[in-house]
Amino acid sequence: MTSEATTTTTRRLLHSRGLQSALAALLVGGLVIGWVHLQGGPEGIHRRWGLAAPLVWIPMQVVVHVTPLGDFVPWSVLNGSMFGLWLGALTTWLSWMGSASAQYAIGRRTAVDLDWETKVARLPAWLRRLPIGHPLFLIVARQFPLMAGPINVAAGAARVPFARMLWCTAIGVLPPALFLAAVGVGIVGAM
Repeated sequence: MTSEATTTTTRRLLHSRGLQSALAALLVGGLVIGWVHLQGGPEGIHRRWGLAAPLVWIPMQVVVHVTPLGDFVPWSVLNGSMFGLWLGALTTWLSWMGSASAQYAIGRRTAVDLDWETKVARLPAWLRRLPIGHPLFLIVARQFPLMAGPINVAAGAARVPFARMLWCTAIGVLPPALFLAAVGVGIVGAM
């Protein structure tokens, strides 16, 4: 890659609305985690807000789950411990649906800013053949740790129809949302 091409790519990255959105989400996600800590953690929010806690809690989780930080914070288990199996699973499911939609939008916008088709054309053939838009790929691949975010961003960049990405996400995140809420309920029951 020539120096001029590197400069052009760097300039595009710096001016990319998608990348700016991702960086803003990372910053806000870090601030949300700090605020939750200052409130006494999720339990403090639950005590303070009572039945309205999910209305405060879900948007905070969406923001954090848009970033890679969300993969390392066990809030899905906490949802089960705070709200019980069904409301805990629903809280997790809603937050993951919201973050998947935001990641999709970031991928879609970044692809426009960075000339996605040209970049994809330079990838190895085996990688270009990944069936990013296939429902089975969108459902199954997100079952692997740390893969949901990259899949959502790639789906947006590859212009997978939003409705398809959304229904595949809805199906794909339901089993882990139920399982992690059940773990949270089990932890509370064991105490």
